[in-house]
Amino acid sequence: MQALKLCGQEARFAQPEGEVGYVRITMNVKILLKQEVLLTGRVRGGPGGRPYLALVEPMLETTPWLVPKVVVSAGGGQIPVRVKNIGETSVYLHRYQKVGRLSLVQPSDVFAGNIRLSMTTPGTIEVHLQQVSFVQAPVTDDPIPVNLSGANLSPREQQQVAECLAQH
Repeated sequence: MQALKLCGQEARFAQPEGEVGYVRITMNVKILLKQEVLLTGRVRGGPGGRPYLALVEPMLETTPWLVPKVVVSAGGGQIPVRVKNIGETSVYLHRYQKVGRLSLVQPSDVFAGNIRLSMTTPGTIEVHLQQVSFVQAPVTDDPIPVNLSGANLSPREQQQVAECLAQH
């Protein structure tokens, strides 16, 4: 019964699009012009209290602040969130105010490859990802045929090599 309850919690945790909810700050704060601050954000706890990977994104509506897109591990209902004032005046944010959106991310969607950053114009940074992939050879228990006829080995040595290959 407990397993069914946990499965139900996981199924209802995120919307079909992956939307989990919002990031809300935990305190009142004044952010001065062009200043960036690191705040504690409140988020939904994971199903069964387990941590989960999530993508923090800016709000859809226009705001005088900006929250960068970043993947976080949302455990314990709190995450660090960077907020930058991009407006023309100081910004006042109130406790529990929504500053960003939160979407569920599968661990397989997180890319940890080689990243190269380059500044193209002042204020613009280009991110280049170099994807490295590998092809895993199929694992079989079938012996791999090895031809030792041209190896100048005696029949006894050929048998020893074949036994060694069969063991490893």
